[in-house]
Amino acid sequence: MDDRVSGLDMGADAYITKPFEPRELMAQVRVGIRAFWERQSTLMDPLTNLFNGRAFNAFLDMEIERAGRHEHPLSMALARIGNPTEINEKHGQVTGDRVLAKLAEQLSADSRRGDLVSHWGSGRFAWLMPENDETAANVAVKRLIKAVKALDLGISDPLDLGIVTLALTDGEGPSDFVRRAENKLSMAY
Repeated sequence: MDDRVSGLDMGADAYITKPFEPRELMAQVRVGIRAFWERQSTLMDPLTNLFNGRAFNAFLDMEIERAGRHEHPLSMALARIGNPTEINEKHGQVTGDRVLAKLAEQLSADSRRGDLVSHWGSGRFAWLMPENDETAANVAVKRLIKAVKALDLGISDPLDLGIVTLALTDGEGPSDFVRRAENKLSMAY
């Protein structure tokens, strides 16, 4: 009993002792799979298959702490579609959703392993780039913009996409970093 309690207290989702009953093992596996998908659905945006804003905020906290601990740069790109409602009104909701999904797919393709791309909703995206300074982030964003321009989005007008980059400053917390990014985006576009 002490081992069971200890294992569960340390974070185990289940504890099965030997000899075990195969039906119980399979039931515990099914419980684990359900729990995984429930956790997954709270962190992912179903339209874009990117992390949602809630997940981004959690990862941002961790990455800021890691950047400070290891003294490495951390950059972020914040992007927004300037006319998501106009796209929906002119081309329909299905096309508007397709534009968001294709943009999300391109963001994912252009990001590196270890980057975090998130859909904040309302046509807004965040791209967290650990171990990149602002110069490297700008190079990545230029590559993204070129790729987005080449996409066939199924709309007649060019996509109004605003993107800014910035690097974390010493002693800056998550709220200040995001606020600074949002201010820079609103001033630029």
